[in-house]
Amino acid sequence: MRQLLLSALYGASLLLGVITLTFLLFNVAPGDPARVMLGPNASEDAVQLLRAELGTDRPVWEQLQHHLVRLLRLDLGRSIIDGRLVSVEIINKFRTTLTLGGLALLIAFCLSYILNLFVFYLPNFSPVLALTKIGVITPTFFSGVIVALLFGIFLPIVPLTGYGSTESSWIHLMLPASVVALYPIAVMTSIFREKIQETLGRDYARSAFSLGFSRLYVFHVTLLPSVAVSLLAGWVNLLSTIFVASFIIEVIFSIPGVGPLLISAIQQKDFPVLQGIVILNACFFVLLNWMSEFLFRLIDPRIRHYAKA
Repeated sequence: MRQLLLSALYGASLLLGVITLTFLLFNVAPGDPARVMLGPNASEDAVQLLRAELGTDRPVWEQLQHHLVRLLRLDLGRSIIDGRLVSVEIINKFRTTLTLGGLALLIAFCLSYILNLFVFYLPNFSPVLALTKIGVITPTFFSGVIVALLFGIFLPIVPLTGYGSTESSWIHLMLPASVVALYPIAVMTSIFREKIQETLGRDYARSAFSLGFSRLYVFHVTLLPSVAVSLLAGWVNLLSTIFVASFIIEVIFSIPGVGPLLISAIQQKDFPVLQGIVILNACFFVLLNWMSEFLFRLIDPRIRHYAKA
């Protein structure tokens, strides 16, 4: 419990640092954010009005204090383009990105597990795993464009666009999620295979075979628990890659997620939206890392023992 509390405090301090850095980046570094957002041709009255709305006409320390208080109320401000609430807009888009990333994670997890189980039963087919390397050598944006052209023109079996327009719109995410999953499939299949091979040389693994247990039993009961923490750590480290890839794929497949919102905010210099995206992503990954540490201790009692020692 003490280690989890320290981890939570560390995460909170990291989040505070991100919030302060984004505040300085979007409110101090541009010089005059109001002038930057409105452009050089804007009237002085419009600039003064936006300064008052953004609060940039006050001292920096007072702006930061007001910013922190507003964040505690879950208020990320309003977009300067259309006045919409940033928190509502980002959460709605983030829900779509989370669905896409979660589906990609599920596909990658299932395929890496199935491939390793297949090769464990039939070791002679281990060269099949080399095919997964395609996901490493091929950039996500290139894979996305090729898949969109291939299935959009030559094999129009799966719908490429239209997410959110029908009740079964999750089907539109299957193909984009499969593209996002290519890299994690390659990485986790390789890590899975390596850890299983290391564990096979241990005495308890050889004993399980000598006692006559089936390969299915040895794989799931003897080997899998021993490598669970390493695999979980690998998946946690890949999550940031999965969600960055999701941003790119959303743009290619016209999925209304955080990716297109981020591009639009950059093009229109909508600093409140940009700031909100950075803060929400920071909150998500800090919470995710804290939960992963909790799961590490839950899965492997050795970690709890060393923490107490």
